[in-house]
Order: sequence, then C-alpha cells, then structure tokens
Amino acid sequence: MNSYIKTEVGVRGNSSVTCINSVLPKLTGSTFDVQNCILTGTPSFTKSIIKNSIIYVVTALDNTNNTSNCLVKDGSSGFTNSWYVKTEPDPNPDPWAEDPETPVLWDELFGEDYHLTDAAAATYLGTDGTQVGIYGGAYPWNETPDYPLVKNLEVKGINENGKLQVKINVE
Repeated sequence: MNSYIKTEVGVRGNSSVTCINSVLPKLTGSTFDVQNCILTGTPSFTKSIIKNSIIYVVTALDNTNNTSNCLVKDGSSGFTNSWYVKTEPDPNPDPWAEDPETPVLWDELFGEDYHLTDAAAATYLGTDGTQVGIYGGAYPWNETPDYPLVKNLEVKGINENGKLQVKINVE
C-alpha cells in the first residue's frame, strides 16, 4: 500500500499479491489484486483483479482477468467497464457531423505526480465513488505518510559469529 516500485514484480506458483494505491512497473504472473494503482509498464498477468486504476501503456489483457473502472489508453483491450481514452486527435474528423465532439486526450487528464486534473478527478470515478488512480480509494496516496519509510536496506552478509549483517535506513 502506498508504494512506488521501480522494478518488475513477478508472481509464481500459488502466490498472490495485493497492491493498493501504488505506482507499479511491469507485473507478471497470476492472481494480482490491483486497486487504485498506476501501472507504468505492460502487465502480463492472468486470473487477476484490476479496478479503479490507471494503465499508462497500451495493454491487452486476456479474459481470465476481472477489470472495472480503469482508465486506459485507446488501443488497449480486455478492460471491461472501463474508459478508453484517445492519445491523439482524430486525423479525419467527420466534417458533416451535426455535433462534432472534441475528444478528451490522454495527456490532458494529468498534472504532476500522477494527479488527475480537477475535471478528470470528477469524471473518472472508481467503484467506491472516489477518483481512479493513487489519489482515490480508502487510502489515498500521501506524499508524507504517517508511518516510517524504509529508505535503504543493505544486506552485508554473515559475520564471523554467524549473524546476518543488515543496515537499514528508516525515516
């Protein structure tokens, strides 16, 4: 919860992973439960639940996954009950349309640090009625969490007494 993970996360065997209000890279394997997250890499998983999340890359999911209220780029597939947002304007709009629509474009939805614009935060709501992404849900992302953060963890091996030498920097 409230994590920013930079390396690929893989699940093997009968394991499962729950991710809440986190920024995640590529996920591989099966049985992920992803809620109010930002996926920055192409997920490659099966038998997983993805809801109230924002997928930053064009992604194709198979039908073993259960999705709802996700914000995905146009060109993606396999996301049911979700919003597909265009990344570029239509190169050939219909000049004869009675009410031509100006589509919302992907880059227009975001400010800094994965914040949705006010209009997008009011439009793209999760299953719980809060905005999709890391700033919605029961535990919205907070830049200043109220729990200690492990900033660095270094395992230096085993000393001559057979004890594990670990250096942890916590703030």
